[in-house]
Amino acid sequence: LRLALQLPKFDLEGGSYGTRVALEYLRRHPEGVRTAVLEGAFPPGARAPLTFARDTQTALDGVLGACAQDATCHAAFTDPAGDLNILLSQLAKTPARATVNDTRSGQPLLLLISPQGLAQVIRYSLYLPSTSTQIPMFLRQAVQGDFRPIAELAQFWGGAGLQMADGLFLSVTCAEDVAFFDSAEVGAATQDTFMGDFRVRSQKAACAEWQVPAVVLTHLQQTLT
Repeated sequence: LRLALQLPKFDLEGGSYGTRVALEYLRRHPEGVRTAVLEGAFPPGARAPLTFARDTQTALDGVLGACAQDATCHAAFTDPAGDLNILLSQLAKTPARATVNDTRSGQPLLLLISPQGLAQVIRYSLYLPSTSTQIPMFLRQAVQGDFRPIAELAQFWGGAGLQMADGLFLSVTCAEDVAFFDSAEVGAATQDTFMGDFRVRSQKAACAEWQVPAVVLTHLQQTLT
């Protein structure tokens, strides 16, 4: 694109996986880049989703720690971590039901919330300050029997909030990340996290079905070894 437009240099901006693309472009064609903005850096040596559970736990601990240090937040939500444990235990026995309005049709939409679904909603909510700061409130409402706020978040992240082509996602992550760790690493990587290992194992299984070859790059091999 740069050559077709006859540009001597251009500016790169990438977020998440886009930062890895930008870094790779910088490695290959540094002469063609004037500036690069990397938001939420995803380095070539990362192996998604192996670190997701630990990273998410760290992010959640930060949010809940900030709540504990704020007098108003702590008074309203004394033990959000405890609320989360209660919910995960309850949902493992019986998924919760909540009805929301379908954003496309406007019709009522029944959602079933599993412990894995709750964990995913919390993980995605940690992406934004506007949703991460509300996590203690959402957990307390759910413990009290109101799952609608969490269901609405699930609908948001599953729709307009996270637009992603699943085929492209698997083609990229299966070739560049999942191929570079084995099942023996999963336990230690996800131990003592509220997400556990479901995301890693489910993506491993998906990649086994997707069957794309691993992309082995010299610099990536060096990083991993």
